[in-house]
Amino acid sequence: MKIVFISDVYSPYTSGIVTSLTNFSRELVALGHDVILFTSDYGSRNINPVDGLRVIRLKTSTAMANYPDYRCISALTWREGLKVLKDLNPDIIHVHTPSFAAWLSDFFSRSLKVPLVSTYHTFLPDISGQIFPLNKISKSITTPILNGYTRAHYNRATAVIAPSEVIKQSLQGIGVSKPIHVISNGVDSRVFYPRSKEKSGPFRFLHVGRLSEEKNVDVLLHAFRSLSLTGEKSELVIVGDGPEKDRLEKLAFDLGIASQILFLGRIEHSKLPEVYCCADVFVTASTFETEGLVILEAMACGLPVIGVDKLAVPTLVQHGVSGLIAQPFSHEEFALHMESLLKKSEMRQQFAIASHQRSQEFALTQCAAMLVDVYEGLVIKRDSPAYSLSA
Repeated sequence: MKIVFISDVYSPYTSGIVTSLTNFSRELVALGHDVILFTSDYGSRNINPVDGLRVIRLKTSTAMANYPDYRCISALTWREGLKVLKDLNPDIIHVHTPSFAAWLSDFFSRSLKVPLVSTYHTFLPDISGQIFPLNKISKSITTPILNGYTRAHYNRATAVIAPSEVIKQSLQGIGVSKPIHVISNGVDSRVFYPRSKEKSGPFRFLHVGRLSEEKNVDVLLHAFRSLSLTGEKSELVIVGDGPEKDRLEKLAFDLGIASQILFLGRIEHSKLPEVYCCADVFVTASTFETEGLVILEAMACGLPVIGVDKLAVPTLVQHGVSGLIAQPFSHEEFALHMESLLKKSEMRQQFAIASHQRSQEFALTQCAAMLVDVYEGLVIKRDSPAYSLSA
């Protein structure tokens, strides 16, 4: 098949969407499919980590002030994009971001009579604080607006991909009526797996992710301070970059824990397995996860996880089996869970085994095969005499 991915973001930008695009592109190319990605142009910084993936860079704009490196495909590229797509004659168009790219994809799909697949990667109501002018308006107002936007776009797709069952239910709950297929973003167990290690240094908690408001890294810092007051020796390693980095570094200093917090900044994705395997426990206070790729990666590397009871996290991390779940924003409960896993080595080892076993249910090869099944089903329907994009 000839598959066109459309996404506002791709390398060099770092995010779960980019990781998903990279992983699925690599798998689909390996399966013999022709994959073309339409994405933003980062000029001299453009990179493509996937051999065999054709990348077409379009004119872009900067739409989210709190994410200075985030790009959006400009709506003004519709004519250029349509011309290129006509020449490509794709079987499937699959869009991964819900801004202008989503509506361009819908226009391309209807113009060319090609099925449109749309993945719901981002829980929109929780990022209203990052989008101007929505960040100036109460969430009680913006949430219905964003739910309406979500319903309008995803009901124009031929099929929708939800990375978890809880997200499928959420979409159906706001009125998305198109077929929704639950397909995990997957984890590549050929890259992320437990490694034997000679442990040295203090007990190590690890967080990996964008340093932005919705990830709630400040909750981790407050929890770690409470833990440090018990006298237990440990450190918190924070991998990632973002608009909150300076504030978080200052907070660590103000809390008196700066010497125990390691801000490592952005690390190449290929180097993350080593980072995971040097840690004892993975921690995330994010309330934003439609699935949580970094959680899956940590689990695949055999780490117990402490997360929060929001969206997909408690369906991925089984409380008392592969990790522990705290209430959102409760740094006191988070600190108690951190103390438990630090002190109870037998429980930690049991969780580690269960965590790795659970991750095997989300193998990337299996998820790519499921995605191909969806594509093939849509292509068969497209070729039937009664085919309609709105069906």
